[in-house]
This record gives sequence, C-alpha cells and structure tokens, in this order.
Amino acid sequence: MFASNNNTFGEEPAVLVRKACLSYGPNAKILRNLSLTVPQNQIYGLLGPSGCGKTTLLNCIVGRVRLDSGSIFTKAKTTSELGYMPQDLALHRELSIREIFRFYGCMFSMSETKIVQRSRELLQFLELPNDEKVVSALSGGQQRRISFAVALFHDPKLLILDEPTVGLDPLLSQSIWEKLMEMASFGKTIIITTHYIEEARQANMIGMMRKGTILAEAPPAELLAVHNCNYLEDVFLKLCHIHDTTSNPSELARSQTEVEPYRLQEPLKTKEGFFSTSFKAQFMKNLCLLRRNLALTLFIVMLPIVQVGTFNFACGHDPTRLPLAVVNDEFLASGATSCFYKEHDACIFDLNYTHSASCRYLDKLRHRQNELGDLFKLVDYDTLEAGQRAVKRNDAWGLLHIPANFSMDLGARLSKGHNVEEVFLDGSVVDVWLDMSNHVIGYQMKREVVSNFVDAVKELLADCGVDTKYGSIPIKFNEAIYGDNNMPFVNYSSPAILCLCAFYLPAIYIGANIMAEKEGGIIERTLVAGVKTKEIILAHVTIEIGFLTLQTVSLMFVAYVVFHNPFVGDGLSIALLLTCIGINGMMFGLLLSVICSSQTDAAFFGVSTNFLLKFICGLLWPVEGMHGSLRSISMFLPLTLPVEAYRALSIRGWGLTNKVVLAGFASSIGWTLFFIALIIIICRYKRDVWVGKQ
Repeated sequence: MFASNNNTFGEEPAVLVRKACLSYGPNAKILRNLSLTVPQNQIYGLLGPSGCGKTTLLNCIVGRVRLDSGSIFTKAKTTSELGYMPQDLALHRELSIREIFRFYGCMFSMSETKIVQRSRELLQFLELPNDEKVVSALSGGQQRRISFAVALFHDPKLLILDEPTVGLDPLLSQSIWEKLMEMASFGKTIIITTHYIEEARQANMIGMMRKGTILAEAPPAELLAVHNCNYLEDVFLKLCHIHDTTSNPSELARSQTEVEPYRLQEPLKTKEGFFSTSFKAQFMKNLCLLRRNLALTLFIVMLPIVQVGTFNFACGHDPTRLPLAVVNDEFLASGATSCFYKEHDACIFDLNYTHSASCRYLDKLRHRQNELGDLFKLVDYDTLEAGQRAVKRNDAWGLLHIPANFSMDLGARLSKGHNVEEVFLDGSVVDVWLDMSNHVIGYQMKREVVSNFVDAVKELLADCGVDTKYGSIPIKFNEAIYGDNNMPFVNYSSPAILCLCAFYLPAIYIGANIMAEKEGGIIERTLVAGVKTKEIILAHVTIEIGFLTLQTVSLMFVAYVVFHNPFVGDGLSIALLLTCIGINGMMFGLLLSVICSSQTDAAFFGVSTNFLLKFICGLLWPVEGMHGSLRSISMFLPLTLPVEAYRALSIRGWGLTNKVVLAGFASSIGWTLFFIALIIIICRYKRDVWVGKQ
C-alpha cells in the first residue's frame, strides 16, 4: 500500500521553522517569531484555536506564502515528495472519483497502469464508494476522504493535512487517525492541524500554537507529565495563562523587527518544460468539466447567437403602429363619409377642384410602412381640444390639425408663389403637436410628417403637369458614399454589439471558471502539487480559443446571413479583428480573476465596466457626441477604436492598411499586452493572489 522510506531522511528533522514572522499590515500580525521542529517518520499534531495562524503556517511550509523574515527548511525537495490536504474540500464537485484520481495522477506523471492500481488501493484503504460516483453526490465524510486520498495518491514522503477531521463524526475521525498511524509506521512524516485538542494525543509530537507562536512542543505524554495535567486541554489552558502573564509587549514588538533576515529556501522542484503532463492534466480536466456541465457548455455556445439575434430583433428599427391623432376640419366640413384618396385627373390649381388634398396627405401617412409594418395608426377626432387631450393622456404620440379650406388654400399657395395672399398662406398650414418625451419616436414622427407632406405636394404638382422639383427643398441627397441614405440605426449599432459580445463573452467564461477554482481552493491545491500558473492559465485559454472561434463564426453568421446587416468588406479581416477583441476580453477576464477575491466581486467589476464601455466607447452613440473631456479619454479605452475599425471594415469596405483599421488592431493588441503585463506583475508581487474569499 505504502512504500517504506524509513531511511530516506536520516536523522535530520523533516521540517524546520525558525523565527518565522508574517503580517498583513501593521495591525495584522499572523506569525510572531515562530519556531517549529517536525521529526521524521512521525505524526506531528499542530494544535490551536481557529485564527491562530495554523493554515498560514502550512501555506508557508508548502511554499505558497512567503515569510517577512525567518527561515523554513524541509527535507522534501520536489513536489512529488509532498502531499497536501487543505482545510476546504478543494476538489471539482462535478467530476467523478475516477476523473479526479486520473487528473491528479496525470499531474504527477503517473502511468495509466499506476493510476488504476493506486485508485484501487485507495478506494479499498479509505472505504470509498464506486469510482464512477460524482463528488457532489457523496456525503460530506466521503468527500473529505476523497480529498485525503488525493493527498496520498502519489505516495508522498511528507504529508500535510489541514484539519482533516473537522466536521466529521467521531467514528470517521478515529478511522482517519488509525490510517495516519498506519502510514507513519511505513515511514511517512505527517503534519496535521486540529483544534480538537484531545484527539491529538494520538500524535507522536504536539505543537501548541496561539496568536502566531508555538507555546510548547513535545510528545503528548511529556506535556502531561511536565505540567502535571490529565488532559491536553488543561495543558493548553495553563500554557495560555503563562503566555498571557509573562509576555512583555515591548519585548514582543522588538522581536517582530529584530529578527534574522529571511533565508530563502530553495523552492520545491517541479517538472521541467512548459508543455508538461500538468498542462495535459489541466486541459483534460477542463474538457471533462465541459462534458459534465452540458447546460453551461450549451449556454456558452448559444449566448452570442441569442444576444445578437435579440438585439437585431429588438433594437434599431423604426417604431411602428404609433397612434397619431388627426383633426381634419376640411373633411368634417365637407360632410364626406370617408377620407381615403382615390385616383383622379383634376389639378389642384383649378377653381372647381373638388378632391381633398388633406385626404391624399393622410393616406400617405396611413400607408407608410417599414419591414415591421405600418408606421402610424391614424385616429380621427372631431375637435382640436379632443385631439390635444388624447396626446396628454398618452393615447397618441402627436396631433395633426388640418384647416377647413386646406385644399383650396394650398392650391392658391402653389399656383401664385410669392404673390399669394396671407390668408392662403395661413389656411394651407398643417399644425402639429408632438410628444417629444421619447426622442426616437418624436424624431421619427417629425421626419415622417414632413417627408410625406413633401411627397404629397409633389404628387399634386405632377397632377397639374408641373415639374415636381418645385415641390422639393433645394437640396439633393445623392447616393451615399458609404452605407445607405436611409440606413437604420440597427446597422450602425450592430458592429458595436458584435465587438461587445466578442470582448465580454470570453471574459465571462474564463473569469468565471478561474474564479470558481480560486474560491474553491482548487488552484492553490494544484499549485502546491507542482503545477505552474502558466499551465493553468494556458489550459483555460486553449479551451477558450475553441469557443472563441465558434463564437466569431456564429456572431458573423447571425449578423450577416440571418439579419442581412450591411457587409462590403473582407470577411477574414473582420474575423481577425473579432478574434483580437476576444483575446483581449480573455485577458481582461483573467485579470479580474487575479485582482478579485470572489466571484461576486468579479461580477460587479465586470458589469460596471460593461456599462462604462457601452456609454463612452462609441457603442450606442458616436464619440463625436460626447463631452469634450470624455472624448479624449474614450479614444484610449479597449473598445472605442476597435469598434470604429469594425465599422470601417464592414460598412465602408476599407482594408487592413487603412489607418482607422490599423488603429483598431493596435488598440486591441495594446490592451491585451497591458492586461498581460498587469497579470504578471500582480502574480509576482501580490500575496495570496490565488486565495479566494473564505
């Protein structure tokens, strides 16, 4: 079961700590001049209340936390000689027992045969259920035993267990202690922390810890004899009382500063080479998680399609079926039963003109349509007051009032030109009242009311054989150089939405996955096992590259094949830009996982930056419409220039050599390098960067 190594370490201690000091600020001293000696091939019980620094001390021993001063020595020289069981479960609950064993076995370069053999031994030794069982389906005690099995899997010489019996029933706790004593008999050195004082009597050596220092260190029987007590709890209380009454604050303060310089311990050696078995283990583990979380995988695949599809369905189109109140005094005065236009040959200049110009105008409004349906729903009212009340009650978005002699007065106005009398000018005016509280609807109604009136006048002139140019304003809009003269807002904003999706979806995926592993203590555990940070990151990035490729294809397919957004550029160039933006988003998500200690913090940070970029990166409104103080800042944000480059590629058809396009690529690549630099700096200098919020 366990390889014997009684002569591996000789007579030297397995672990030696001298004058260890560690603080997280002037008022948060964790370790206070602590010294500790762990003999070889024995069980060392580290006792102390919660918060006394036991877990921090273990993190220093395994190399995850650096001391402020002092020294640490271990006989273990490689990560394969160290087994670590953290206080938390620190396992992927979605994986099966077999998948977890395979994951950690692969990390330690164990052969497939050895992994299978070791799995069988540990399943029997720890009385674990069938290895097909998923961890989340097991009881708490079974999960703790799996965590214990992972620490034992590669048969380490030094085993460090952080409160392995916490929360377990007495029978299971006793079972674990029996297994530990059996392992010690095979030459294993075991450090176990606990705050259950009496159960530690089974250890060969006990260190009693309080407020970051070791009060006493000796075998249990010796501690009981020296202090003349029957229970270790009484010994601990007695030592605490002695510590409180004899400690000199000034001496203690001086001991925190006047200590020997930190002597660097040579770090535990890991496997050489970047593309090691550790990377393979991480990559295969991520694939297993994708297979286990089919709902999440499907969500990741479908989210860009749903987002772009929903946006194109819901946003950027002219509103339709807008109620428009009409008070047509000409129609009411005529006594006619309907105001629908009928084809005729009469000219409005004729004195005997009997047709209604107002009905012709209203008929054009009534039949004005876009791809979603009729723009207006005309509602007739008998009086001006009734029409105004309808607008004020929100029953209509606007009111048109047409005077009684509108057709005759309009004919006189058109025929007489500048010689027309004022009475005809006043009588040919359509009065309009609009609800401008909604800018989009108000602007559309204003535009349509004017443009349809001009079209109606042109038709009236054409009936009289007059050139329709006389009814037009003296401005001619030729064919647009880029885009379309009547291009809807959705065509302007779609490139921005595509860029936003390309940036944030990878950020969400990689950030959420790494934060979940960080909060669960999984990253810390794998780092202790010898995995390199770059291997963990690269394994996630490799998976995300596949999703990014699928995302880019799906975004472009939905935007240009399904919804026919304008596209006149090179598809490969646009795909390349979206890929650059996606990689930028990946690095942003990775940065969030580095600087945030919980998924909640990362979510708040991500959502806030999402809103910020929407508003000041020219996504929903042109940068030229911003306040001058924001405009200069906006140009240096991650999505401003890439969005402009995307519009230049897709709508204008510019190539990669255009300066606007080049600026977009340069901005995206520059921000990516900036995020990578920040990640490297933070990982190098921030303490506990991979420790999640407890």
